[in-house]
Amino acid sequence: ITLSASITWPEKIGNYDIHILQDSILRRAFTTYAGHEVDDAIKQYISHPEVLFENDGSLKFTPVESASESIHSYTADVSVSMLEITLDYVTYRTDYASYLGGAHPLWGSDCFTYTFKPAQVLTLGNLFTPGYEKTLEPILTQAIADEVSVSTGELKSMLFNENVYISDIVYLYNGMIVFHYNPYALLPYAYGAIDAKVAPYEVSDILTPEAKLLLLSEE
Repeated sequence: ITLSASITWPEKIGNYDIHILQDSILRRAFTTYAGHEVDDAIKQYISHPEVLFENDGSLKFTPVESASESIHSYTADVSVSMLEITLDYVTYRTDYASYLGGAHPLWGSDCFTYTFKPAQVLTLGNLFTPGYEKTLEPILTQAIADEVSVSTGELKSMLFNENVYISDIVYLYNGMIVFHYNPYALLPYAYGAIDAKVAPYEVSDILTPEAKLLLLSEE
């Protein structure tokens, strides 16, 4: 197995305290890492491939200096990049890709937005007011249908489940609120990942005061 990891690591952003941002990056990229140092996190990841094969404790691993690639090689990669930075927030994206046997590789992403004031990661809970689901679900369903170029009726007939669920992988990008769905989350693998974009004004009635200040400041 060949393992690789790369991170666009923020050492400083203005005069802001970004420890929460740094720890959030590490926790999403390396779920078993509990420390705070990026170099240590990467070294631990590439030194312990057994965590990728938790269902088979019989496997043994011996590090090698180099290995020739072949069609039978197993691979696993973690890549973290900065998707967007503004005066108010920064958005990061973690991409995972692996081939551990089977018909095709597995891949997916985890995205999040970190605001500087207050210093926090945006979540459904601090973006929207309680009871937001009823208002948000039809708007999000339309956004997903638009993303895959079908009607909402067609979309519902294609879903693994009867209805669209609200993804907790939510982030800001280019002024939009984006809900991310990895392959298989909603639709068959052939549709890949889906990033459903919702304009803040569409959900202004269910935004928290802090979210309105962040996203609708011109109002």
